[in-house]
Amino acid sequence: MAIAKWFSKLDANHGYWRIPLDEESQLLATFNTPFGRYCYTGTPFGIISAQEVFQKRMPQHFDDLEGVETDIDNILIHGTTEEEHDQHLESVLERCEKINLTLNKEKSEFKSREITYVGHKLTENGVKPDEAKVKAINEMEAPTDKKSVERLLGTVNYLGKFIPNLATITKPIRSLLKKEIEFQCLDRFHQYVYGKEVIVESDHKPLEMIAKKSLALAPPRLQRLLLRIQKYNYTIVYKSAKEMALPDMLSKAPLPETDEEMEKYINLHVHLVSSTLPASEFKLQEIKEATKSDRELRTLLNIILNGWPDQRERVPLSVLPYWNIRDELSVIDGIILKLDRIVVPMRKEMLQRIHHGHMGIEAKSSGCSLLAFDEQADS
Repeated sequence: MAIAKWFSKLDANHGYWRIPLDEESQLLATFNTPFGRYCYTGTPFGIISAQEVFQKRMPQHFDDLEGVETDIDNILIHGTTEEEHDQHLESVLERCEKINLTLNKEKSEFKSREITYVGHKLTENGVKPDEAKVKAINEMEAPTDKKSVERLLGTVNYLGKFIPNLATITKPIRSLLKKEIEFQCLDRFHQYVYGKEVIVESDHKPLEMIAKKSLALAPPRLQRLLLRIQKYNYTIVYKSAKEMALPDMLSKAPLPETDEEMEKYINLHVHLVSSTLPASEFKLQEIKEATKSDRELRTLLNIILNGWPDQRERVPLSVLPYWNIRDELSVIDGIILKLDRIVVPMRKEMLQRIHHGHMGIEAKSSGCSLLAFDEQADS
């Protein structure tokens, strides 16, 4: 075949059926119908040993013919000249007729100067790698576990004869198969939950209620997350941490890595929220500096950024009044927000500035609620 110039490829049609069953085996292949019981006289699809028997039978039918190769249900015909190829092809077609083997016309190719066969491209200039296999390797996703590493190496090794220094090139990939190497699954399970009703168990009790509220009532740090999961049909259900040992451990000791795409969207969302706050840039900077100077809010800001204690008793007394609304608090550019309202530092001084004017008390308080939140006024 090394000097072949012409090629044809035939595809056997329902090849299993061409393997006859003896009488005893026919009885084992009996099936029931509304019209009575029948049995196969040829090998049916679905029998575990059928492919192995068929693969052995095909070479037996064609091994005595020149210029012919078989691989399961594929038959390759080749010749150094067009005339020689045609003679080989005619011999194969006569043999197919003799053994009552039909062919699939749509999957067969005749008299070609190059042809794809068992993952290789056979040409008049020699054997070349199949472009489809090369494309599959180039577009293959990065391995996420050892099984996917084995699949990658298996595909690459199949084309190994065309790759110089293959062992050196694949050494870093093969090292991933060592026992001490552990893979961290980064998938987001989209393919498992999209289009299905999903119950999300969380040991964070307030999250159960936040998810039921309007999106506008969620704190900015959760709005982006809620927007991204709107396409899913989910229900958040509270479950105590004692019943969720593994998730609880992972949430308290997460890996020190970030999702770049998620970070990009969060930063965009933070910019959007900060740009729509009801105050000038000068006033926002003044509030930011005042927050740093306010001991109570400085403590609150650190707790929001680093995480609240699990128990109310462990919260510093100065920020204890914020415990019941802790899931509505967020920090954007050094300013503390309750939902979309600013938590005012040095509240007495700030409220005096807001109340300074000619509006009535109720009107002033209403205007204040749009701009600022005061835990004493709202308590």
